[in-house]
Amino acid sequence: MERGAQDGSRMNADVRLSVEQVSYAYSPNPSQAPIFTLEATSFQVRPGEIVAVLGPNASGKSTVLRLIAGALQPLSGRILLNGAETHLMEPRARAQKIAMVQQESQLLFPAKVWEFVLQGRHPHGKSLRFENSDDVTIATNALRQVGADHLSDRWMDEISGGEKQRVILARALAQQPVLLLLDEPTLHLDIGAQRFSAH
Repeated sequence: MERGAQDGSRMNADVRLSVEQVSYAYSPNPSQAPIFTLEATSFQVRPGEIVAVLGPNASGKSTVLRLIAGALQPLSGRILLNGAETHLMEPRARAQKIAMVQQESQLLFPAKVWEFVLQGRHPHGKSLRFENSDDVTIATNALRQVGADHLSDRWMDEISGGEKQRVILARALAQQPVLLLLDEPTLHLDIGAQRFSAH
């Protein structure tokens, strides 16, 4: 009995992400029936694993990712990242641990590629601080990882959709998260880049 308990605790310690009977419903207002419902969903992810969420359009794939990211609160169940519920984390702590690349990312203000990628370092520093040499190195390496280091001095609104998607991925990598969520990351990439991103 004692050995079984020890084995169970060791298995739980190996779990990075735990989605436990999570459901969600969306309605334009509380008096109307939900127009979208995500049925109870459960799965676990261990360090180093790559997990794909598959399904047809409008089946709730993006909703699952937003729930995991803590942007939405589950209707029932809970989502644990290293034992902590994601939607209850402080925004700064959550940004240090979770990075999400969405299907579409709008630019709030003009920025050069290297400035945009450096934004991924903000959760790890003090507010209103300037980047240090470590931040620059991490951002440079992130751009190199996605094959976009040659775009460093270009303006974000002047690069193609595929190039922009690579840069957005680089910013997520620069966050150095323990969990990286990708919502259709190859949507704007050409065939060659899609093959690159799949390896």
